[in-house]
Amino acid sequence: KRQTYHANGDYFWISATPEVESLDINRMHKWRITVTDRQGQAVSVASLDSEGGMPEHDHGLATNPRMTAERAPGEYLIEGMKFHMNGQWEIVISIHTPTATEVVKFDLAI
Repeated sequence: KRQTYHANGDYFWISATPEVESLDINRMHKWRITVTDRQGQAVSVASLDSEGGMPEHDHGLATNPRMTAERAPGEYLIEGMKFHMNGQWEIVISIHTPTATEVVKFDLAI
C-alpha cells in the first residue's frame, strides 16, 4: 500500500504520496503533493521546487525532480523522482506563493 508522508511548516502543510505502489530502487516515478494552509484550505497557483538526499551519506538525488502540473487546486505533480540506493532519505519541498515562501522536509526509508 502507498504511504503518504506529511510535513508541516509555519504557513503550509503538505501531504506527499508517490504514484507507485512501492518505492523500488532505480525506478523513475511521480509524486502527488497536496498543499494546504494551516486552516486546511487548498493553496493554488503555487510553485514547488523539490530536492532530496541521504544526509548520512552526504549526497543528493541522482535526478532533478520538478513540478510539472497543478492537477487541481492545491494538488501538484512532481515528476522525475528516483532513489538509487536503500537507506534513509530526506525530501525537501520549497513552496512559493505570491505571499509566502517556505521549505518543508520529510524523511522516508527505502
